Amino acid sequence: MTAEDRNELTRLQQQARQQFRVCQENIERLGLKMQLVDVEHVFGGERIVVYYLAESRVDFRELVRVLAGEFQTRIEMRQIGVRDEAKLLADYGDCGCPVCCNTHLVQMPPVSMRMAKLQKATLDPTKISGRCGRLKCCLRYEYENYEHAPPAVQDETPKENDQAPMTNDENQMTNDE
Repeated sequence: MTAEDRNELTRLQQQARQQFRVCQENIERLGLKMQLVDVEHVFGGERIVVYYLAESRVDFRELVRVLAGEFQTRIEMRQIGVRDEAKLLADYGDCGCPVCCNTHLVQMPPVSMRMAKLQKATLDPTKISGRCGRLKCCLRYEYENYEHAPPAVQDETPKENDQAPMTNDENQMTNDE
């Protein structure tokens, strides 16, 4: 990336902040039932991508006309889900690492409560929910190991209050959620 490219990228990012404000004002003025998430000015400046959340379908044709007139460029509207919002905006997860959806996940795999139960994870929603408010994607990583483990191995997993033999003395399993 040349110095000229870096300057252009900086300029586009500054424009995007101003475009976000203008877009938010127009959404409110038109009374659209949508939440603006991000505005991205595509490198090269040929179009602006507007990311939004909405419970149902939104007729944004008037908004596109207004924004296209205001910015004199093509406007692309993209409705996204809460996982996609986390991918765009989130930084770090509870584990202290960058969120998986923002670093290495290309697809957002489905995650179910069954996965959490099989792994004997806590079922407290505040502890198994990610930044997006949905079940954490990391529950999916270990799922296959638990699912395909022979029943004998699953049965050998210590339960709460079981005695765990150690070299010197006995210790009791606890549930420190």
